[in-house]
Amino acid sequence: MERTKIFRYEFSRGIMESLSTFSKQYNDVDRHAYKEAWSKWLEENNRPIIDEETRLKQDGYEGDIRVKMYKSSRYYFRKKSTEKKAPTERKKYVALDKPILMQIDRHITNNIEREDFKPSVGFSEFCELEQTAIQETTRHLQEKGITGCSNVREKLKKTYKNRYFVIHKGGVGSTDNTANDGGYDSNDTNNEEEEKSGETKEDAEEMRLKHLQEMRALRREAEKEKID
Repeated sequence: MERTKIFRYEFSRGIMESLSTFSKQYNDVDRHAYKEAWSKWLEENNRPIIDEETRLKQDGYEGDIRVKMYKSSRYYFRKKSTEKKAPTERKKYVALDKPILMQIDRHITNNIEREDFKPSVGFSEFCELEQTAIQETTRHLQEKGITGCSNVREKLKKTYKNRYFVIHKGGVGSTDNTANDGGYDSNDTNNEEEEKSGETKEDAEEMRLKHLQEMRALRREAEKEKID
């Protein structure tokens, strides 16, 4: 019977725990002291290591298992945080009232045929024309927990921009205010998805870049180890 090919060879639970304990114990020492402690660890754990080598070779692993153990200890377990991350607090979704949405739609619909009309221009004009409505909306948002003039303005600006593109895509007069019912908030439908996950696109991109930076740092450190 043909053996199933294994693409990822993992250590046994006992070896994993032992490597994790060792790497945390010597987390703050320099690489020379780390290597000295590693040599001692190999001697003290010779029997379990031999058993692990036998098991992995039977599974088809062809590399140097002790090198694999060292790299896991030095560059994985040592860097892996043992602290539990606090759950991300979900952002509160606050919809705008229907009257302000209808005023936004009406303003966009009345001006969208203009050649110079775009969201930034339209929003500036809307703020000048509908100051009373904006003041009422500002009070409404502040009561719902959105404080700060810049936050309120940004929410209104994004809402205006979203509804501009909805109308522009569907043609003049295509927006159904009854169907929207305030649901097209400052971040449109993406806002709802982000709130469900507790993470914005900017947060996800920041995490991705941080992960890439960490991986590059680990590779550089590994290359430095080889040189030494």
